[in-house]
Parts: sequence; structure tokens; C-alpha cells
Amino acid sequence: MYKSVLVCLLILISPLFGAEYFISVDGKDSAERDGKSWDTAYASLEYALKRLGDGPNKIKFGPGPYIIKKTIHLPSDLVLTGSGSKGDKATILIAGGQWKFLTSIDENKAPANEYLLALSKGKNLEISHMSIESPVDHKITGGIYCSRSAGVTLHNINVENFRWSGAYFEKSSKVKIYNSRFHNAATDKIKHWGGNIRSTRLNESEIYNNVITSDTGGGYGYKGSGHIGTRLHHNTIKMNKGFSIESAHEHEFGLEIDHNYLTSCISVPKHKNGANPEAKGFKYSVWIHHNHLEDSYTVEGPRSYLKISHNYIKISKTNGRCYTMHSGDVHGPTWIHNNVMENVDRAVVWMNRGYASNVHFYNNTVFMAKAGERSGALFGAYESKRLDNWTVKNNIFIAPADEPRSLIAQKRGVPSKVVAKNNICVNITNVPEGNFTNISPKFSMTGEKPWAFYLPAAENSNLVDKGIKVELPFKGEGIDIGAMESGSEIPAWKVGAKGE
Repeated sequence: MYKSVLVCLLILISPLFGAEYFISVDGKDSAERDGKSWDTAYASLEYALKRLGDGPNKIKFGPGPYIIKKTIHLPSDLVLTGSGSKGDKATILIAGGQWKFLTSIDENKAPANEYLLALSKGKNLEISHMSIESPVDHKITGGIYCSRSAGVTLHNINVENFRWSGAYFEKSSKVKIYNSRFHNAATDKIKHWGGNIRSTRLNESEIYNNVITSDTGGGYGYKGSGHIGTRLHHNTIKMNKGFSIESAHEHEFGLEIDHNYLTSCISVPKHKNGANPEAKGFKYSVWIHHNHLEDSYTVEGPRSYLKISHNYIKISKTNGRCYTMHSGDVHGPTWIHNNVMENVDRAVVWMNRGYASNVHFYNNTVFMAKAGERSGALFGAYESKRLDNWTVKNNIFIAPADEPRSLIAQKRGVPSKVVAKNNICVNITNVPEGNFTNISPKFSMTGEKPWAFYLPAAENSNLVDKGIKVELPFKGEGIDIGAMESGSEIPAWKVGAKGE
């Protein structure tokens, strides 16, 4: 009886282990070898894949460079593990100098045969502890390609020097990318910019603890569209001119962007009213929260069911707006609340053309910068017929004493479409009745920014219990004015990532 039970258990668990193969720069692609030890290792991934048994299989690489001359198409149920992603012991998969590639790319359909590694209609692929590159003087289109696949995991890898995308995912699900570094992996504009990580229709996926950088100009850190239940978090993205994150023009259902350190824009426009995310079980299309953001052109819209909350927007650049709505006919709602915004040099919310309604801005703490000729109203819009039902409540607005700012754009009837109540306004003009003007908010002014520096002072604060009820799905933290609630526990403000 015990023997039969043991046999059954072995049958059940044996596929989890599979065969293990080895590849070494000192190996040989020979039928006399079985590739199952370092002493009998193969020399190339292409040869090893031809010798695999039924999966799952695991392939280990020794240190050194491995030249890849054409796309390697990977099977399902495969683990590729290198010896490291950098340093003397790194495993480096690098494109050969004569690699051929096209000059034009369909933005939503990358050419699989222009990537080093490719998986199509597959599942359960893991790649880790290696560097994936092409030469600086002969960059190819991309590093890793996945289409209509599930269960792909990339971690502890270095990806650099590609033209359009270091890693590309099309109509894939349950993807994880973490503890990795992407550098200059989207350097060329081929009709459209790509992204160091690029996706279309990515579902139930997670991208976290990565460092994405560029010093070549252009390109995006992460570029995607059409997400369902996907989260981008604890990444550091520093691009030279290109956007940090873009997910544009498609419906989004539960895209969460949080705890990232980003030096350039988050762009999420959908110029027609987006689908209701509740259709797929989410309260928001995109939720941007607990990020450290430095670009003055902070978030680009418009987008319905967009939530922007609990961010520390510490602007280090000039000539932008914190939330910008460019054209389109968008009925919202948009919720912007509990953010700390420093050094805002133009509008906090600005509308260009088109139509936008149901924009709700509440429980934020906003410091305006000296902007000279660029200075304008905190809420900027062109004319009243282009907006409706904007609400501004429980905020703190502070402008420089020698450069006061208008709270709302005053021309063409715009103030009639903005309800502003219960805000503390310091050096702010054109403030409607029902607000507090030129009184000190009395912050704690101790500890780190934003927490706990912008907490209400323990005694005699003009913020505590002065908030009014906000009848919205996403309410403020409590009944204080401003971004921080007195007496609450420290929020999760830790941002950024180390990569590998």
C-alpha cells in the first residue's frame, strides 16, 4: 500500500523537476555529449533545444558571451538560468554583428524574428541571471518576444542596447518582470517610439523592482495598452526625454501604477469616454498612487475612471501642468486626491481642447512656484462650454507672496463650471466664498517629506477637523484639510527599486 502511494506521489510531482541541461563556452555541440553535466555541456542554446526531452526542462549557462545569429524560438515549460547578469561571471546572450532586421515596425505587432529569444502561444517560461544584449554599433530590434503566452517570468536579468524594445509582450497573461535592469533598450523611433518594456493587451501581470534608464534620448521606460488587472510598482525609471510610463488610447481595466520613482511623465490618455472598469471587477481604469514624481508635466490625460492619489509630486522641471487633458470628449469621472505637490509652476489641472466633466480635486496640498510669464490659474480651462462639474474641496493652495495666482481661470464663464469650497488659499486670488483665505495651514514641519512634514501640527493647526464631506467613491483619509490626516499611521511611501 505504502509503495503504491509513493509511486502515485512521484507521478504527480515528477513533472515539476524535469531534466537539467548545461551550456558552457567550453562545451561542444556534439552527439557524443548528453549536456547533463558541466563535463558534457553543450556550447549553444540552439543545439541544446534540439536535444531536450519532454518538458519541463531547465538549462543552466556558464559565464561568458554566447553569440546568437538568429532568433531562437523557445518551447513551453522551460527555465533558462545564467551565472549572473553582470560582472566577470555574467552570462551574456548577444546578437551577432551580421544580424538582419527590418526598418519599419507595426506598433502593435512586433516582428518576432527580430528578437534574440521568442515564445509564441506558449506557457511557463522563466529567464533569469543573465544579460541580453546587442552591440552598441549594431543594435537589433529587441531582446525577448512573447506573443499569446502565459506564465512568463523574467527576473534578475540585464537588458540593454536594443532599438525598439528590450522585452515585448502581446496578448499575454500572468507575466512577471522583477529585480531586473533595462538600459537603452528602446533607442530608436521606428514610426512610433517603443519601450524598454513594451506590451499590448497584458493581463493579470506584475512588473516590479526594476531599474529602467536611458541616456540616449527618446524612447519610453514602459509602454503598454489595454491592461486588465496589471500592476507596475516599486520601479525606478529615469529616461532621457522620453516618457517614464505610457498606456494610451485603449480601454484599461485595473492598471495600477504605484510606489515608483519616475523622473518623467506618466501618459494615460483615452480621448473618448473609457469603458466602465466595473465591467471587469475594478473601481478604476488607472490608479496612480504613492509614487515619487519629478516631471512638471506629471500626468497626461484625459482618461475616464482615472484615480491619482497619495503621490509626492516634487517637481524639478519647469513649464508644465500636473494633470493635463488634451482634446477628446471625456465625461470622467477623474479623482485627484491626497497628493502633495511642490514647485508647481503652471496649472495644477489644465484643459486644452475638447470636453471634460466630473473632475474632482480634493484633499491635496499644493505649493506653487514662481513662474513669471508662465504663471496662470491653478485650474486652467479655455471656455465654460468645454467643462462641467469640476469640484475643488478641502485643499491647501499656497502661492509665492510676490506672485499671487488666480484659483480658477476667469475668462469665458469658466468659474461657473467649477465648485470650489473649503480650501485654504494663501496668496491666491479670485477665491469664491466658502473658502479660507490667507491663513496659515500650520504643518508639523518635522520629519521627512512628505510624511510626516506635511501632517497638521499637533496643536493649533487650522487643518484638523476642518474638512467637509466629499460625496465620492474615493473619499479623503478623514476630515482634515490637505493631503495628510492627523493621527493616522504612516502611509506606505517607500518608492523605487534597486534592480539586480
